[in-house]
Amino acid sequence: MGTPVHITGEIFAKEAGINIAQVPFRGDSEALAALLGGHIQLIFAYNPAVLKEHVKSGTIRILGVAEENRLTIPEFENVPTFIEQGINVAFSFWNGISAPKGLPAAEKARLAAGLKEMINDPEFKKNMEELGMTVQYLRPNEFSERWIEDNAKLTKIVKETGIAELIASQKK
Repeated sequence: MGTPVHITGEIFAKEAGINIAQVPFRGDSEALAALLGGHIQLIFAYNPAVLKEHVKSGTIRILGVAEENRLTIPEFENVPTFIEQGINVAFSFWNGISAPKGLPAAEKARLAAGLKEMINDPEFKKNMEELGMTVQYLRPNEFSERWIEDNAKLTKIVKETGIAELIASQKK
């Protein structure tokens, strides 16, 4: 409950005007097993690599991508985004690296330079794209701005979709 995959499912349901009963799983593999076993009708997955072989074999069909752009891996490159299909769902998962507050400026600059070099390495980018992940280097101030902006969006979504109340009710 409250994971990015759960939030994506709730956004999709709201935008599509449908109800989806959320079934919590411990990850994409567990959800995929339930889908393949016929226990559930659909999944929202975080990791496209988990789905690749099933897409190739035809045991599952990807209906849409909940990102702003299509995925670059061959098994998914022809799958339209939900936005392309008229459903306003674009929720990108991203990861970042943070350091302790008060980190000396020289250390912060050295860390940022090393990360920039790693992320812009062509082989690293290629490996990430093969996993269906897009990598982008953001300078520390750009990352802070994105964090704040996305936090505000997520807070609004969690309140509007009722996820906050659902999580609170489960803690009682």
